[in-house]
This record gives sequence, structure tokens and C-alpha cells, in this order.
Amino acid sequence: MDRRACDMTDHPLVSVVIPAHNEAWWINRSLESFLNQTYRKIEVIVVDDGSSDNTPDVASRYPVRVIRHDRCRGEAAARTAGTQAARGEIIVHGEADAVYPAEYVERGLAYFRDTEVMAVSCGEIRVHPEVRGLIADYARVRREATYRLRRRGVRPTYGCHLVRREVFERIGYYDPACTIGNDADFALRIEQAGLRVVWAPDLHFYHADPHTLRGFLRRVFRGNLTRRRFMERWGFWPRGWRMAVFLIWNTYMTMAPLLLAFGVLASPILVAAGGVGLLAESIGPILVHAESREAWFLALRRRQMALVAVFPLLLLLRARAAAYGRLGALLFSGRVSRMVTYD
Repeated sequence: MDRRACDMTDHPLVSVVIPAHNEAWWINRSLESFLNQTYRKIEVIVVDDGSSDNTPDVASRYPVRVIRHDRCRGEAAARTAGTQAARGEIIVHGEADAVYPAEYVERGLAYFRDTEVMAVSCGEIRVHPEVRGLIADYARVRREATYRLRRRGVRPTYGCHLVRREVFERIGYYDPACTIGNDADFALRIEQAGLRVVWAPDLHFYHADPHTLRGFLRRVFRGNLTRRRFMERWGFWPRGWRMAVFLIWNTYMTMAPLLLAFGVLASPILVAAGGVGLLAESIGPILVHAESREAWFLALRRRQMALVAVFPLLLLLRARAAAYGRLGALLFSGRVSRMVTYD
């Protein structure tokens, strides 16, 4: 590709690709935020991935291109279809349930002035202000903790949100087998190919995270249930002795509430046996896990005392939902591999 085409002084066309499945409630906010960017040379492409609600009708009210799939094929397939239809030199990874500041595209493009930069990872994902409640507050401090750790270089960055078109020509598109985590998988493949991805600390957008306990746990469970391909590819899936420890620990944790209940009636030893595991997954992360500790201290400093009090319980429930999701991926791998879902 002619390097002049990548010179930001040429005001390149930017293509925003937004896959959407049953997002009629949020997609208007996402589209309006992109159509009101300070950088004006933009095309917006919505890929309606087999929605059963009126998502395509809502999208069609705006000056955007709408591509429709007759059935849900998954986020990776939808994002690939939109990218292949795009005409822009820079592809923006958009979300149907997110809202973007007016300067989002303009600030992101500034990083491409360095011609070695192939992709840009958004600095911070914040919880949308309309999403309220204790679970939303938990998501807020978790996301801010992640951002703070990345700024300090403690936590690695996964994912990319603005990409040069030539990257797709060199490494291909999103892997449909990565039902969840296809954006992170794509970013790691970019780096694996020796191309440069930069993290943009001044770039952020607002995401509609779950605000109910059921929605929160469902998201954690399904995310871990369908993330096996991504975890296996990048060495995060437990194998050998780690798998043995994982299975033994989760057998024990499944029994822990029963041990605790029977122990109250029968024996202090059973109380201790059940309580150790529950404490390990509730209080333990605050002591040993940097992100959980940072998030808990953020809540404490802000005097969100209700959140501080329930934080250990949320950590325990999150750990159990994640573990049972991974167990499901292990036990029902064939069925899970055929699932399509959205984060």
C-alpha cells in the first residue's frame, strides 16, 4: 500500500463498523454519537446480525449503511462483513451498546501520524451514566481500576479499536471461532505479526454494562463459557497439573456451602473446611489480585460503603460464575463451539 495513503494530513475516510444483535434500545445513541463526531469524513456501517427486534429499522432511520444477516452468525462474522464492505483507510471498531465522545475519532486518528502504528487500543471503557445501581457501581470501579493499572504498566492491554485497512490485508479478519474475545484475539494477532499496536490513554467511550445481578453473572458465565478458543490459542486455558488443580478446586468450592451448612449443625471442622474456600474467593482477591484490590480501595476512598460491604460477595459470585462457565466449556466443548453470542 502507498504510505501516502496513511498520512493523516490527507484526511482519510474513516469507516465505523458496528455489529448489532437485538440492540434497538441502545443503537440510536451509538449512531448519533458517531454522526456527531468532530472529524467529519466518516461512513458508518451497521451489520444487523439476525436481530429479532427492530434494530435494523432503528438503524435505517439514520444516514448509515445497513447490512442484514438472515440469522445470527456471531460478532466476528458480522464485524468481518462490515469491514469487507467498508471503503475507509481506517476502520473503527464500534459497539452498538456504547456512546462515543465527539472527539473520539479525531483523537484516535492522531496516533496514526506515526506511520509505524497499525492499530490503536482505547485507553478506557467507562460505564454509561444512564446505567445505575450497585452492580453498575461495581463495574465502574473495576473498569477504572483496570485503566489505572494499565497507566502504571501493571496490567497488559488487549483489544484494538481503530485499525489501518492494510492490517486486514496482511493478517486476515476476525476469527468466528472466537465467539467472545475476537477483538482481543485480533489485536494479539497484529502484535504476533510484528505490527505495532499502541494504547491511547486519552481515548475513552461509555459502555452499557449490566446493571442487575442476574445480568452481571450471566455475562461472566457466558463470557467464560464461550472464550475457550481464545484462551487455548493464547495459552490461558489450564492444562496438565493446572487443569487438575482447577477441577479439584471447583469440586471443593461446589461442596463448600454444604460443608458450611452441615458444619453449623454438626462440627466446627466442617465450618472451617467450608469457610476457607468461601473466604479465599471473596476476601482473597482483595489481598492478592491487583485489579480487585484497586477497585475495592477506589470504592472505599469514595465512601461507597454499600459497595465496599458487598464487594467480597460480588467477587465470590463472579469467581463462581467464571469457573462454572469454564467447566461448561470443558464438559460441553462440542455444543459450546457452535454457540453464537454477544458480549
